[in-house]
Amino acid sequence: MTIPAELLAQIVSHCRRAYPEEACGLFALDGRRVVAAWPGTNILHSPVRYRMAGEEVARLMWTIEEERGLEAGAYHSHPHGPDALSPTDLAEIGCSHNLLVAHVTHERPAVHVFRVTRGRVARVALRVEGAPSERDAGYSS
Repeated sequence: MTIPAELLAQIVSHCRRAYPEEACGLFALDGRRVVAAWPGTNILHSPVRYRMAGEEVARLMWTIEEERGLEAGAYHSHPHGPDALSPTDLAEIGCSHNLLVAHVTHERPAVHVFRVTRGRVARVALRVEGAPSERDAGYSS
């Protein structure tokens, strides 16, 4: 998956602002490229779980899929780790493309992408467009 450096910076910034709670939001994919992202509201206000309000999800999914004809993906944070989707994440996952930002207080938070299909989880390579290297992108994978 490819994401412009500016969009990744927006997502990481949202995750840092939500700290100590988990942050959540949606993004739009055109093929394998992220083209837009929307921060969501964690209605659980929890440092270990998240949930977006149904009407917020419905509005954003309409925008992404119906208005723009794109595929939706989800992002969320694990403020202190782990760097992988939790059993709760997997049980409640709503999109097949998932971006996770872990250790949001670190100078370089960990950013990982997972594709979840029929209960199977596969790690997906992330390329940051507009950053000469991973180090310049401000994240670790």
